[in-house]
Amino acid sequence: MKKFYALIIFVFIIALAVRFSYFPKNVYFSYDQARDFFFASDILNGDIRLIGPPSAASDKLFPGPLFLYIYAFIQFLFGKIPKYTLSFFVYITL
Repeated sequence: MKKFYALIIFVFIIALAVRFSYFPKNVYFSYDQARDFFFASDILNGDIRLIGPPSAASDKLFPGPLFLYIYAFIQFLFGKIPKYTLSFFVYITL
């Protein structure tokens, strides 16, 4: 069983190294991320949001605000530097 856990940890470390090998050159901060980053800044300034940003599919469809609060938490911890937010999402989508 210990060999199995060691193998899983080894694969995870290799995957993390490959994922971050070209960071931030291969990761883009596009319009949607910038919009959410801006809305998260508003949350930190006291603007509580109950509806998320508009969806690209429809102007009447709004996803939940949980993603904005995740962005706000990252901004609270690391400051308003998009590179840190991108590295967090690269890590959790591994």
